[in-house]
Amino acid sequence: STYMIKNEGANGMIMDAAMIDGERIVVIGTFTSYNGKPAPGIVCLNADGSVDPAFNLSGTITRLISVTYNAAQKKIALAGIFNGLGGNANIKGVALLNTDGSIDKQFVLGDVGTGNANYAQVLNNGRVVVNGSFTLYNGIGRTNMLILEKDGSLLQKFNAQAPFSGSISRIVETKSSTGEPALLVGGSISQYGVKTVGNFFRL
Repeated sequence: STYMIKNEGANGMIMDAAMIDGERIVVIGTFTSYNGKPAPGIVCLNADGSVDPAFNLSGTITRLISVTYNAAQKKIALAGIFNGLGGNANIKGVALLNTDGSIDKQFVLGDVGTGNANYAQVLNNGRVVVNGSFTLYNGIGRTNMLILEKDGSLLQKFNAQAPFSGSISRIVETKSSTGEPALLVGGSISQYGVKTVGNFFRL
């Protein structure tokens, strides 16, 4: 394979990655350059491992923690400690990107107080699951897990369950025993609602 030949790669740790378009890869980490070019902890790689120069994300990025991609919606979800992504002052904590690296301005994460978002994933219906360390969302008591509408508002139907304890690694969309849409949630998880769970549950 010629992948990454003559490419320097990242000058720091790679934390996560997601394939988009069936060939390009979005990589996040603690690096400040990739293949010798400035990269503020995020870069998009072409099929040969070279940097896609058109994917250029601006803003103040302290740390990116997770990146996921939904092929049905063609949306990239970033979670971490950042603000002002793409020149949009309201975009902080969680950002949805289009495949060209531009910001989806429709989605704005609400106020999580002093907490942080560690994981975000767009579902096939466009809603967004967010996991992190927080107890409030826009002043409403919510513990560590949210299911949000496309604009970042709370989806009340799924947010009454509390508390949630743990960190999400991945979500797989499936169906319940009655054929209704459901989510398989996996990670380091000990509790969802009043139930004790062993790192994996169906919602």
